[in-house]
Amino acid sequence: MNQTRALSLVAVLATSLFLAACGATGSVDAKADIPLPGGGSVGVGVRVSNDGDKVADLSGTPVCVKVCYRGADGRDLGCSTIEVPGSDQVPAGAVSWSATLVDCPTGGSGGGGRMLDPFTQAPQQQLTALPKRPFVMFGGNLVPDIQGENVIYSFGIVALDLQAAQARRDYVLAGGIGTDVGQGFELAMWSESKTEFDLLGVPTGVRTLQAVVDDDFATYELTINDTLFADLNTGNALHYGMGNGWNVVETFVPVSAFDTGAIYDNKAESTWTTWGSPRIWYAMQNVWN
Repeated sequence: MNQTRALSLVAVLATSLFLAACGATGSVDAKADIPLPGGGSVGVGVRVSNDGDKVADLSGTPVCVKVCYRGADGRDLGCSTIEVPGSDQVPAGAVSWSATLVDCPTGGSGGGGRMLDPFTQAPQQQLTALPKRPFVMFGGNLVPDIQGENVIYSFGIVALDLQAAQARRDYVLAGGIGTDVGQGFELAMWSESKTEFDLLGVPTGVRTLQAVVDDDFATYELTINDTLFADLNTGNALHYGMGNGWNVVETFVPVSAFDTGAIYDNKAESTWTTWGSPRIWYAMQNVWN
């Protein structure tokens, strides 16, 4: 299996919204739906052309987001404010992205969105008198790390200002599952994956971890290419607790579960409920060429 195909497996299943590389087969498209704290979701699609040029398309709940990109060396490559639905040119060399819900520009021509309070779903304009306000942040890798762990996340963070919220976000992302998130932190989505290899270095599949914090899974289902692959009732999923209120569903998906031909269309869908929320959560990732 070549590098491009292995990377596409990581992208579809676990943590990246975008294709890691564009192979000899030509253009590639990717799409993911990410749940937001408090309700709604944002769909992020990426079109990768034959020459590697990437365009991001945002859809879903009408909000405005500030999307920032970073290179492999951690260098900031710029930010764009996008009204959903809308599109953005991905900077050359970008390997990761992060998004924050923001106020929409007055008179904008995009989706006419508004920033939402992730805990009360009130318009952001009503929160300005509060000493602390919630920030909605989500993101992941543009280019999955085939040798490392990949995380896609969606957080609601109460903080004094954006800088403090970013610091809390980065602290949790650096610590990973089991980190003490503190008060005023809502985790809408944590999906983590890592490619596993045999002794010859050939990918055998992807191990995924879906996590919640200060809550636990009541149900969980993972569907691969429209076939139910794992759930809490029939097996093929480990369910266990970690420190500081984290709970995890772990699944190993072998290469055989994917379409790995020269022309492929792979889709992973997760649905879950928790004991502490009435919401039915849904996330989707799709990579095709």
